[in-house]
Amino acid sequence: MGITKPDDYLRTLSDAIHTMRNRPGARVQSLAESSFDAWIKFSRSTPDDANFTVSFYDVGALASLLMDMELRSRTKNRVSLDDGMREMYRRFPLSGNGYTTADMIALLEAISESPWDDFFARYINGTSQYPFESALEVVGLELSIQSEKKRNGGAVVRSVLSDGPAHAAGVMLGDEIVAVNGRRVSASQFDEWIGLLQPGDAVTLYIIRRDELRTVAFKLAGKPNGRWKVSRMKDPTDSHKAAYQSWLHQEWPKKSSEET
Repeated sequence: MGITKPDDYLRTLSDAIHTMRNRPGARVQSLAESSFDAWIKFSRSTPDDANFTVSFYDVGALASLLMDMELRSRTKNRVSLDDGMREMYRRFPLSGNGYTTADMIALLEAISESPWDDFFARYINGTSQYPFESALEVVGLELSIQSEKKRNGGAVVRSVLSDGPAHAAGVMLGDEIVAVNGRRVSASQFDEWIGLLQPGDAVTLYIIRRDELRTVAFKLAGKPNGRWKVSRMKDPTDSHKAAYQSWLHQEWPKKSSEET
């Protein structure tokens, strides 16, 4: 019926935040730029997209969530984005003209009685990281890093993140990794070997590029080894529970799910 359960939604939200925070393109292209470029580039994808672009669909959904949480926080849960969109529909019906960014900002300022220029400058037209740690608190949620034991990947390089040490060392798309630190590895073994190393450890990859054997050396970066996870607070206040219910139209579970 198209209805998503709260726990399923929180898992989907966790995945979306994890993807955005591990995409270098989120620090390069703004949401507004992504939306504009979609009309001139016809959404053509390339293997290097993650380094320079974001999806206006994916980031747009997160921006809407951030906007909703910001409205609830500023108005003590008196106003939500739902209220804002209903008012926008009243002001700009389908039979009339469209609306501009300035129109949206004006409405947000009217219903929240506070300025929104900085929000749009940072998160819509800019590339500031979305502060979900603080934003989600209003509805009783927490964002944290959870350990991730299973690693996915293969011996053939499918993408190289521009902010990582492998990119700086010269690893390229299509390189076939045949050995790590002098030990031959298969596609299924590569992640296991890398998983044994720690941030700062020296790594030498033996790769084949255009039938030529090469070596690439670098040090592992110290990025968090895990996934971002959204979960319910263990000890929410009554206001947290009320905001959560207003947001998802579901009561706060009697016992928070640790599987979320």
